[in-house]
Amino acid sequence: AAVAAYAARFPFDSPILPAHYHPLILFSVLCVVIVFPAFNMYNSWRGQSLARQIRAIILAWMTVILFMIVILFGLKMSADISRLWLAWWMGLGLVFLLLFRMSVFGFLKYSRKRGKNYRQIVIVGVGELGQRLISHTQASPWAGFKIKALFDDNVQRHGASVLGQPILGDLTA
Repeated sequence: AAVAAYAARFPFDSPILPAHYHPLILFSVLCVVIVFPAFNMYNSWRGQSLARQIRAIILAWMTVILFMIVILFGLKMSADISRLWLAWWMGLGLVFLLLFRMSVFGFLKYSRKRGKNYRQIVIVGVGELGQRLISHTQASPWAGFKIKALFDDNVQRHGASVLGQPILGDLTA
């Protein structure tokens, strides 16, 4: 994104970034390595909505940008760096991050519609909470969870079904 921003900002100059831009880019990479895990960017997003992922990406990237700006002003490097290039980099970096994450999200959603990349789950207890969990799981196939079995300690429910899922027995079954 930094190189694309430089090409957009200085279209008639050399596409190679000047040497005084390199420390800021290196610092931003280090910030990403530290900040993104703090926002759980590398944890499993299975079951999370795309809106929640987008929000986390925006917050994490804005935190990195804030650190970059603090360093620029703190080390008095801001006069050496084009603010327009920095704005382009911030915008393009966010767009690239969002496009990548949405592409992965779309691919996984497509794969799950075709029956791939599912986690099989077992639900123990089919009371009100268990039924809400079953309903939510069935209503969200994009999340990648398939109910394998239901168990309940109420003997009268054994053999019955809840929302189309059979209750196999209790935990000793």
